[in-house]
Amino acid sequence: MSNKFLGQFLLEKGIITPQQLLTALELQKEFNPSLGQLAVKQGYIDNDAANKINLEQQRTDQRFGDLAISLGYMDNTQVDELFYVQQSTRKFFGEILVEQGFIDHATLEAELSEHKALKQQAELELDNAINNHQHRKLITNTLQTFVKSFTRIPKIPTQVSGVLAGTPKVSDDHYVVSQRANMVQTFKIGMVAPSELMKVLGTNFLGFDTSENEALYTDAVSELLNIILGNVLVINGEQQTELSPPQVERNGDDITEGFNQCFAVEMSAGGHDFNIFFMYND
Repeated sequence: MSNKFLGQFLLEKGIITPQQLLTALELQKEFNPSLGQLAVKQGYIDNDAANKINLEQQRTDQRFGDLAISLGYMDNTQVDELFYVQQSTRKFFGEILVEQGFIDHATLEAELSEHKALKQQAELELDNAINNHQHRKLITNTLQTFVKSFTRIPKIPTQVSGVLAGTPKVSDDHYVVSQRANMVQTFKIGMVAPSELMKVLGTNFLGFDTSENEALYTDAVSELLNIILGNVLVINGEQQTELSPPQVERNGDDITEGFNQCFAVEMSAGGHDFNIFFMYND
């Protein structure tokens, strides 16, 4: 059972087309601006200040509004006002589909009901798999930090889709980006992602187009992973841990070398599927 975003769910059922999905996602970005975008638009801060707050957010994993206040860029009243504006202009994905005439209200209601039921079942299966795992604390903290970091840093909506049976498959179009965390035992933690997602992550992380420069987008994703796993180890309470430099592998490389166990999950980010894995020895 796989937990998909509503758009992917409708696309796979043939209810909307790929172009309608892309159009709705772009409109969703317009109707759901980030707090930083609203702050610049309202004139509370300039782009330089927003970029500084975003950089600090990467380092500390705190909310934009909290950092803007603590760094002296905005006060509580201004942040509260931005939250109100953000909530009042927000539109849900299904609402946008109906407004654009891509789907009627009755169909949306029926599909939302089915999607909710499947989502609940998938989440239950995922929770059971993680809660019964010997390394559940590390896995839980890693997945939560991935979702939060992808949403805050490259600003790509991300969620866990389900448990993956076995080791992730690596095709010619995929990259494996990982690091080794030497704790009480050694773990290899990483992601298997298609090239299109790598390009989007690299571009959003650096703030300019990296799609034509493989070295740039792989380096950017490697740095993003380093930030995420550094935060994971802090959250996990690891005091004496060595995190190796990020490693990029491709199809043909033995990504399981040195490890005999693997727990992996399916993820979804911005219309792209990818995997997160945890390798270790029993």
